[in-house]
Amino acid sequence: MGKWHPKSRNCRRQKLKDLIQVLWQRRKFYGYVRIAKRIRKLLHCHLSDCTIWRLMRELGLQSTMYRKRPRRQRRSRIRHRSQT
Repeated sequence: MGKWHPKSRNCRRQKLKDLIQVLWQRRKFYGYVRIAKRIRKLLHCHLSDCTIWRLMRELGLQSTMYRKRPRRQRRSRIRHRSQT
């Protein structure tokens, strides 16, 4: 193993920030969990969700929240037979 250099860590973080920025621009409703999952799939490496969350916070990125519409309840059209 080589000697640890802070430059390599900063370089990796910058590359991750660029990738996060690109993924977030495509899908602004993606949060840190989905972005972390996409990065793991693309890079084939392990990254914790916490790392992505920190980087997104540094970049000032947040997912766009959409309010879900309430579902309309349907009435059943089955009529019960009266007992005779």
